[in-house]
Formats: sequence, C-alpha cells, structure tokens
Amino acid sequence: MHLLINKLADMKAIALIRVSTIHQDLNQQTDAVIAEIKKDGYSQDNIILIEEKESAVKLDEESRLGINRMKKAIEEDAAINAVYVFELSRLSRRPDVLYSVRDYLINRKIQLIVLKPTMKLLEPDGQVSQAASIMFAIFGALAEQEGYIRKERLARGKLTKKVQGIWAGGNLPFGYTVNPKTRAIEVDPVQADVIRRMFTMYVVEGKSTGEIAKYFNETGELQSCTGKATVETARSAIGHMLKNPVYIGEKSWNRRGNKPVENVYPPIISEELLEAAKKRLARVKGNTKGVKKQSTNVYFCKGIIRDKFGHLLTGFSVSNTYKYVATSFDGTKYSIHVPLNLTDSLVWHFVKEYRKTHTPMKLTDMRKEAKKELAIVLKKLGNAYKKIESYKSQTVKINERIVKGRISESVGDTMLDQIDEQMSRVQSDVVEWSITMQHLAEMIDKIDRGEMINPEYAQTDAEMSEVIHNCVKSVEVEPTDNWGKYDYTITFEDNSFVMFRINSMAKTARNLLTCEKIEFDYMERFLRPATKRNREKKENND
Repeated sequence: MHLLINKLADMKAIALIRVSTIHQDLNQQTDAVIAEIKKDGYSQDNIILIEEKESAVKLDEESRLGINRMKKAIEEDAAINAVYVFELSRLSRRPDVLYSVRDYLINRKIQLIVLKPTMKLLEPDGQVSQAASIMFAIFGALAEQEGYIRKERLARGKLTKKVQGIWAGGNLPFGYTVNPKTRAIEVDPVQADVIRRMFTMYVVEGKSTGEIAKYFNETGELQSCTGKATVETARSAIGHMLKNPVYIGEKSWNRRGNKPVENVYPPIISEELLEAAKKRLARVKGNTKGVKKQSTNVYFCKGIIRDKFGHLLTGFSVSNTYKYVATSFDGTKYSIHVPLNLTDSLVWHFVKEYRKTHTPMKLTDMRKEAKKELAIVLKKLGNAYKKIESYKSQTVKINERIVKGRISESVGDTMLDQIDEQMSRVQSDVVEWSITMQHLAEMIDKIDRGEMINPEYAQTDAEMSEVIHNCVKSVEVEPTDNWGKYDYTITFEDNSFVMFRINSMAKTARNLLTCEKIEFDYMERFLRPATKRNREKKENND
C-alpha cells in the first residue's frame, strides 16, 4: 500500500508525457511536468520519465506501451506514489481507457496530478477529490462525443472513397481488382471475361446454373471466388452473381446508412443483360418442380380415431369422398370407411357439451410444456445478451488497443466492423426469441384466464382441432350390421364417455345411452370434387 507523501526525497514520481510529434513540442511538456514534480519536492533521481510519441502515420515501437510502462513501473517499485501529466487528455482520449487508468491509480492510492487545468485526483486522506470526479466526468463526456464524431468522420471517409471508386478495404466482388498505386477499383480483364461468358451462357444459350457451374468447375476459373471448387459452391456463387447489380456499375451498399452508392464499380455487362438474367432466375424459381405440396386440411380426429381392433384411421379422399379409413393388419380383408365431415361434426358437438362442465386436464400439461419452452427461450435470450455484452467488451478492448498503439486504426476499424455484424445477427435472434417468448406468455395467460377452455374462442379448424385433442383420449368406431350405420364411443380425458350411432346416409345420429335423437350442426368442410365444381358453377351463373 502506497502512502500519500509529498515532498519526500525517498519517494518517486512518474512523468507521463504523451504528445503528437507533428503538432506538439515534446521538450516543452517534459520540462513543464518535471519542473512541477521538483516543485513538489521530488529529486531528479526519483523522477521516472515515460515519454510516448504519437505519430499520425506510425507509432514509435519504443513508445507504444506508454500506459503499460507506467503500470509496470508502479507494480515493480513501491516507492512510486504519484503520476504527473500535462493535460488529462494525455492519459487517453477514449473514456473507457481514461476511467480504467483512473480506477487503477485509485485502487493503489497513487496520486494523479494534472497541470492543465490544475487537478489532484486524491485528497490528503486518500479519498477521491470531488473536483477530480467532476473533471473526469466532463472530460469523459467530451471524449466520448469526440469518438462518435471521429467514427462518423471515418465512415464518411470510406463512403467518399467508394463514391470516387477508391478501394476502402474489404472483399471485392469477383471481376474486379485494385490498382496498387492509385487504390482505384478496376476491372480484372480475366475475371470479367468469365462474368461475360457466364451471363451469355445463362441468358443467350439457355444453360442452367448447374450446367454453368459444372463447366467453370472443370476449368477452375471460379475457384478464386468460390474457394473449394465444388459444383454446389460454384452454383451458389453463380446464382448470386447473375443478379448482382455491381456488374452494371450501378451501386454498392453503404451498410451503415443502408443506402446505395452509385457508380462505384466500373460496368462489366449491360443493364439489359442483367435484367434478362434476373427475369429468368425469377421464372425458374417460380416454376420449381418437385416441391412437396403442403396440405392445409385439418382433420379433427386425426391421431385419436381407431376401429375396434385398435387400428388408427387416416383421413383422406377415397372415391372422391373424404373419409376416415382403416384396413386390418392381420391378413383379413376387413376394412372400414367412415364419413369424415359427419364424424368431425358429431365429435365437435359432444366436445362442446363436455367442455361446458369439464376443464380439460391436458391444459395443465400444455401449461407445463409452455413454461418449459419459455424457460428455454429465456435461457437463449440470456445467452444472447451475454454475447452482446461480450461483443461490447471486445469493442472496449479493441478501442483500448487502438489508443495504446498496439494496432493501427484501420485494423481496429475492420475488427470493430466484424463485431458489429456479429452483434447484428445476435440482435436479430433476440427479436425472434422475444416474439416467441411473448407468444408463450400469452398462451399461459390464456390458460390461466380460461380462454383456452371456452369453445367460443375456437374459430378456425386448427383451433377446433386443438380443443378436441385437449380433452378427448380416443374415438372408437365400429360398423353395425346395417349398411351406412356406425357406432361411436368417445372417451374423454377423465375416462367418462359417450356412445352414439350415426346414419351416414341420412346424416342423423342418436345417443345410445339415452336413445335420444342428437341435434347437431353439420359442418361440410370438405366437398367431393364434383360437388365443389357444381357449386362453383352455380355461384358463377347466379
């Protein structure tokens, strides 16, 4: 632990001098700081001089680690009890680094003395000076604002270079190169020839992207663009290039402002050729074959309706009629076809009656599952926020390395841009997971408020199906001796049940337990194709 002792010959002080060799006189600052140290009673032999000469072009290798040299000296010599600087900005122009140095000195009870404006970090009792706290806050805010201005200045500089056709760093599109003398973006004649042949093969000759990829994969002419020379990587690269507007010299995107910068790249092909390629790409994409058709039919009893042998009935169209169908698997010729619309209508009728007096126990399981999924989403969000904080920490460290001269500004800016891209992707995930979290929370809330157990809230086929599956264990169907008549048993989650017989020909039903006729709403959700065509024809005639 250091003691705050002024004007003692056996104590040592550090003179930290950081200047720009272009704009400031090193000797002038050094003389002023050393004079102040001697004035406070330190001898010449006990003054440790650390000079850091910043150059706008390149930092001197000897002086890159000025602040680190200061820390090393303090940690190796317990006699050091003070650090002198000419101005507060000489510590750092970046607020994160400035506060880091401040805290380092406070923790070790090292006095910091600033000549302009006059300031002492610590009071005689070792506490932080109020005036110093105010000055650090003001200077930190000014330094932060200066950093923003500097970053925007750099961005404008890059944008200006792009507008002027000057390479500002990053990857160039295939077909272009950089003039080593002028740094101007120029057409690569060899790669440009590949681009022109590619567009000709696709638009004029009518070759597919796969055929073009195979051709250039064999010639190896795209390997510098695709890396590993495979047909798939080449095909993917070709698909992007065939619609890339840079090849007509039209634009390159300014990521920060999301605005196009025009006439950055010299044109390689005509605008007409690019538009023709884009139109064919869109046409091919729209006519893609072999894509599995997504069914939108919702069968209420799917997964829960079985015959007396336990065979699961599947809903689909048989003889142009939607039915639940099952065939025995024991080698017999037994099969069963039951009308889908009639079955679903009656099951929905009994479920509504059941739900008037019963709360589905499956909702409890639904709530548990939703809570489980919610916990997973919250964990993902937590990890995402940790990543964002990590990216912020990396940003601080990179800025510190730039300030200390460990890396150049151009390298640092490239690293910061990469971190910005990574952070943007994580932030997109955060948005998606936040939406999922909200959905799950709303589901739990609906269950708690009883909205999900009220049939009135079921408006769509999917919602009605969900209601049925929440409270029905099984639906068993058995043909009777009379043609077109079937006996059903609906078993609910609490093991209560209801039995009824339907007449599929007359679309009627009666309760087998009470022998009463069942009044229900018949839902004709799926029509025979012929019936559907006739109805549409009639509607058109009307």
